[in-house]
Amino acid sequence: MKSLSKRTLAIAALAAFVSVILGACAATVQRNDMLEHARVAVSIAQSNPNVAGEARADLGTAVAALNRGDAMLQAGKPAAEVDHEAYIAERFALAAERGAEFAVSEKSIADANSRRNSVLLNARERETERANERADTQTLEANAARSNYQMSADQAAAAQQRADTQT
Repeated sequence: MKSLSKRTLAIAALAAFVSVILGACAATVQRNDMLEHARVAVSIAQSNPNVAGEARADLGTAVAALNRGDAMLQAGKPAAEVDHEAYIAERFALAAERGAEFAVSEKSIADANSRRNSVLLNARERETERANERADTQTLEANAARSNYQMSADQAAAAQQRADTQT
């Protein structure tokens, strides 16, 4: 009887081992390489602060496609359907990043144009100030010349009058 119980115990242990192995196989999460690539692309896009601000719609589409792909994989749908959702997720994640880069570039260009316009405006203001200063200087010079002319004319008239009174 002792050998029967050892044998029964051994069979029971073997059955337990086999059931653990089979259970582990059944509990193993299915994996899809395209879905993993898409997950990385979406994660990178999510970690980019410019994407959250400038390309929310594309990022949202990428996350939704990734979630659909995960659900399809868990439901045991065909790999082609899962791959399709992974492709959409990856493309939209990349589009979100490129869209954010484009928006940041546009802002940089707008900032550069604004700075350029400011520099041009300052230069024009300085040029206008210099022109006004030149005009003021010329006005002063003209007034001085007019005053000198008037003094000379007055002196000439006085000299003429003295000459006329002496003769």
